[in-house]
Order: sequence, then C-alpha cells, then structure tokens
Amino acid sequence: MDGDARADGRTSLPSSARGAATGQVLIGFAADHGETGLARAREKLEAKRSDLIVFNDVSREDIGFDAPENEVVLVSAAGSGESGRPPKERIASEILDEIVKLVPK
Repeated sequence: MDGDARADGRTSLPSSARGAATGQVLIGFAADHGETGLARAREKLEAKRSDLIVFNDVSREDIGFDAPENEVVLVSAAGSGESGRPPKERIASEILDEIVKLVPK
C-alpha cells in the first residue's frame, strides 16, 4: 500500500487505509511541536480516519527520548486527554487501555 506523500519526501499512512478490515482499529502517532502540533494531530485523526492519535510534543526537552518520563495527549473522536508525566511504561499501558476501549465487541 502506497502512503501519502509528505513535504519532506517521506510517506505516511494513506488516508484510504481506514476501513480495510472489519473490526479494524487504526492508531496513529504524531510527533510535533506545541499547540500547533496538537491541532495538526486532531486534523490527522479526521484526515486519516483514525480511531486514536497519540501526540508527543517533541519541542520539550524535559520529556521524551532522553528522559525517563514522557507526556502524550491521546486524541480521539470522543476528545483528548493528557497522560501527565508518568514513566514511559505507564504511558504504553494507558495507550493499550485506550485501544481496548476502541475494539468493537
């Protein structure tokens, strides 16, 4: 499956990917900067027809790659919620908990 072209030459998940399989839950990740990046994550949720976008503000030096904690915002059609600054393992668990809620029963 070919991805959508991006300005930086990389490809991303095609916007047509959603709905490829019955019962599919589509999760995306957005590493971007500040409130503008969060707004783009919300746009990505709709444009990619995703169920959940995990937004990570990569402009912050106090969280992320070189820190034991991270902070993400989980963005879905129901709204968004911040994770706080727990250890990365806890964030992974929170993401999985949210995915389980989205799986059709």
